[in-house]
Parts: sequence; structure tokens; C-alpha cells
Amino acid sequence: MSLHALKRLAGFAILCAGALLFQARDAQAIICGLLTTCTCTLSTASSLNFGAYDPFSQTDATVGGTITVACQATGILSTSFPYTLSLNAGINSSSSFTPRKLKLTTGSTLANYNIFKDTAGTQILGNGTSSTSTVTGTCDIGSILILGKSACSIVHNFYGRVFYGQTSLVPGTYNDTLTWTLSY
Repeated sequence: MSLHALKRLAGFAILCAGALLFQARDAQAIICGLLTTCTCTLSTASSLNFGAYDPFSQTDATVGGTITVACQATGILSTSFPYTLSLNAGINSSSSFTPRKLKLTTGSTLANYNIFKDTAGTQILGNGTSSTSTVTGTCDIGSILILGKSACSIVHNFYGRVFYGQTSLVPGTYNDTLTWTLSY
């Protein structure tokens, strides 16, 4: 099985009233079994909206979201195959995942935040480097197809967190742009 990467652009408008934006692109097909072609895509990720940030709060502003991997096999014989979802550091953080940075849209002020694989905020979602985690899954298409199609759809959770105690932030809208990569 060859490895293909399918990149998705996710604009995280993680702000004082933000949303997660996601643009879909065409999928790439791979050979995943005898005379079988498999295609996987990422669906639109759910919105993240932190609401108004309180710099004097003693807790992080945390919200959850989902992204779905959908795969389809067309052909005669197929199999289960693994995939990996990864996330880059964002456009405001150069290559650092700790922390990612949200940038004020009308200025240069930066707010610290991150995206996590777990609700506890211990596994930073990234590309597997610099102590970050990726999301792995297996698409179980089935073992035998008779000139037909088979599909799977798997939902993955992620969690955004703007860290508390950032008292130097000025009011406004902060955002970052991240790229999801689906490899299979």
C-alpha cells in the first residue's frame, strides 16, 4: 500500500467569538486490495467558539470539535487499512506547537492556545514531532466486494484551549490557520 497525503486547510478563527473553518479538496485514490481502489476524505470540522475570553479567569477557555474521515473502496477485493490525521503548528507559531499562537486580526498581539487530542489537554495534536500526537484509525472496508462499493466513516474529537492568565491581551478577534493532513 502506498502512502498518500491529503491536506486540508482549516482556518481556526479561535477568538473572542470564533469558528473553525474548513475547506475540502478532492480525494486521492490508492490501491488498497486486489483490483480495488480506496479513497479517503476529511469532512468539514465542527466549529470551535470560545466566546468572550476573561483574562482574569483561573481556568482555560476550552471547547471541543470533531472531524470525520470517510473512506470508500470500489472493486473486487479490499481490506482494512490504517490512516493518520495530523495537524501543523499554524501560521502564527512558525514551527512551534507549544504553544500555538492566535493573532489579533487588527494588530500584532498574540494569544497562547493549543489543540489537543484528549479532554485533559495532555496530548497536543500535531505531526508526531516535538512531543505531539497524531490521530490514528483503521478503516474496515470489508474483506470481499463483488464489483461494488463499501465505505466507512469515523468521527474523531479534538479540543481547543485558550490558556488562562493572559492579562496583556487587548479586546478583539484572534485567529490562526492550521492544516489537517490525512495520510493513508
